[in-house]
Amino acid sequence: MRSTRLLVSIFAAGAVASLGPVACGSSSPPPAHEQAENDAASDDSGEPGSDASPTSDGGSSSSGGSSSSGSSSGSGSSSGSGSSSGTIAPPTATYQLCPDLSPTNTSFGTSAYPLTLSSAGFADLTAGVISGSDEWFTWTAPKSDPAHVWISYTVPAGGTAQLQLEDLNIGDHDITYDDTSRATASQTLDTYFETTATGTFYSDISSNDTTCQQFDYYVDALFCTDQYEDNDTEQTPYALTFATTGYSAPTTWATAAVSTVNATINDLDPDYYSVVAPLHDPMSASVSYSEPAGETAELNLEVYNSGGNDQGYDDTSRTTPSQTLNVVWEPAAAGGTYVVYVSSGNSTSDGVCTANTVTVNGLWCTDNYEDNDTLATPSTLPDTSSTPATATVTSLDPDYYALPAASQTVNGTCTVTYTIPTTSTQQLNIEVYDSTGDDNGYDDSPTMTASTSTTNTWTLTVNWTATTYPTTELNVTASQQDCTTYTISCTSN
Repeated sequence: MRSTRLLVSIFAAGAVASLGPVACGSSSPPPAHEQAENDAASDDSGEPGSDASPTSDGGSSSSGGSSSSGSSSGSGSSSGSGSSSGTIAPPTATYQLCPDLSPTNTSFGTSAYPLTLSSAGFADLTAGVISGSDEWFTWTAPKSDPAHVWISYTVPAGGTAQLQLEDLNIGDHDITYDDTSRATASQTLDTYFETTATGTFYSDISSNDTTCQQFDYYVDALFCTDQYEDNDTEQTPYALTFATTGYSAPTTWATAAVSTVNATINDLDPDYYSVVAPLHDPMSASVSYSEPAGETAELNLEVYNSGGNDQGYDDTSRTTPSQTLNVVWEPAAAGGTYVVYVSSGNSTSDGVCTANTVTVNGLWCTDNYEDNDTLATPSTLPDTSSTPATATVTSLDPDYYALPAASQTVNGTCTVTYTIPTTSTQQLNIEVYDSTGDDNGYDDSPTMTASTSTTNTWTLTVNWTATTYPTTELNVTASQQDCTTYTISCTSN
């Protein structure tokens, strides 16, 4: 039984009576590029918990998972899996019901009564407890996933019993607790914490009253899980495989995309996914989600290369119920592995489970001429004198073309035309090089050649004259990351 508690941070207060869980308070970590330690409640010995990080002996503590004033009420799971208030039936299993005159599970360790979780990670039972003789239960976590442990009880008229719930790991270290003072006859105490796969966990239920008090005990060790778990670290991502299509002439580019299905996330349990770059071409990753009114949860998105180096992130604050975060990056080479990191923060409680969809586009801005990203690796430009070639470009990925042989030793002209929204600041530039790599003409001042209420069309023209060295290559670059479609037309004079 716990008599004194040191609270480093308090996040939520108040509890309601119900047979199912209500959300309990939490504070969440910032995105990976600006991680900061969150405070956590500590036990009587002063050993602090760590924010959603597994301990060496199989447990984990969740910052703000409970407080001296208890768990908060009224905000259950926003989406995804998990138990919700009013949907859990009373337990059918019992163990040492009141009057509980000869309890045997009164201490930590081997005397704790073991529960076997169902395939869904759930267990429950009804038991009794009296002052000075705590009830201890133990179970093994199936995954490294958030767990929800709670008790519900009703005190008879005139009764004074108040129960407390505490969760511990195999090292007898406090993970989290709820000791909310009871304000009505019925009360539910809630705790949430991150488990470790096959880790052993304990619950200690205590009472302040010498009169036996009956209670219902529940464990939901998979209240926020999905098919991609355990994917909780950068070293253990879930590998996503692209669905691909081939190029179809004249301008239907190849595709490589993949999306998660029924993924969920919780403040205590980040998600990592890995993909392999199909080309040395720009890629994009996004995460989309929605929250109900009043829920403050926000997701963050970040991408790393195989060396753990940040390729980009989006931690834009959510201002509407639905949000999509995006990151675009250029892989170093085809075949490189990249890790997409999704985290949740700022939720009203650690009981919020957010459904989300992660989508990765492996060929976000491509065309039939890739990979043609350097002067040394140009694609051969077809005869465009009568039919212009169509391609795409972004500031992340320049394009190089080898001019047709007939155009290299004579005077010539290349024209590039592109159409962009009137609000866009995108600008393309073109340049031609001779066989030694020297510049033989350029145009970095496009001319507007057409306009509508929503778009502007711009044209670039470069001319060259026959010289000692053939004019061999055309280069197209962009000033902005936007993926812009353009056409090329080259003629010999």
